[in-house]
Amino acid sequence: MILSSEDINLLETDPEYQRAIDSTEPTIYTGSAYGFRTLYYNIRINDVCVGRICLDEKDAPITGRDYLTVRVLGTYVKKKLAKDKIYEFNRPKDLDMILTYLLDHHFLPEQRIQAILNSYGWHMDDQYA
Repeated sequence: MILSSEDINLLETDPEYQRAIDSTEPTIYTGSAYGFRTLYYNIRINDVCVGRICLDEKDAPITGRDYLTVRVLGTYVKKKLAKDKIYEFNRPKDLDMILTYLLDHHFLPEQRIQAILNSYGWHMDDQYA
């Protein structure tokens, strides 16, 4: 969806939208003017937003599992971005497919997810603050 300048101005003055894009937790923006909700999760490094995951509710309803999925995804992306320079950031091809499957509520074998995490040097039992 491409927004007009007028729509962008409306978003920028919408307090609910501002709360969603400034939040440190996964947050829903109802987007009543657009007919679907969006789940936002802001990726922050040193209290600066360096990225944002947006999950639109156009194809399937947002569930509690989606909150967890975007939080875990955001944590891994944050870890990678904090470790590398932005221009060095790349990822295995399979990561896109795995993330798409998880966001579409499909189950994947743990070994497949773990193999991707291991390619980043991450482990299932890593601790994150």
